[in-house]
Amino acid sequence: MRYLLLVAHGEFAPGLHTALNMLEGERDDVFDIPFHDGMTQDDFKAQIQTVIAPITAGDEVLVLADLMGGSPLTGLMEALDAHCG
Repeated sequence: MRYLLLVAHGEFAPGLHTALNMLEGERDDVFDIPFHDGMTQDDFKAQIQTVIAPITAGDEVLVLADLMGGSPLTGLMEALDAHCG
């Protein structure tokens, strides 16, 4: 399966996900992972684990992020590497 993961600071990822839903309808292969102001790294990592749970090593994943090298993107990539190898 193919997945699209939207990860960003604040409301950017959920906002983009909402716009995609308006254009394409609800999809079960698109997820947003927001890193909210005041959120701890542990809370963010737990959120990531919940989102990536259905992803397997055989799946294709496209990640869109707001900032190269930012903590949301690096946290997601570390979690995907550990989860899927």
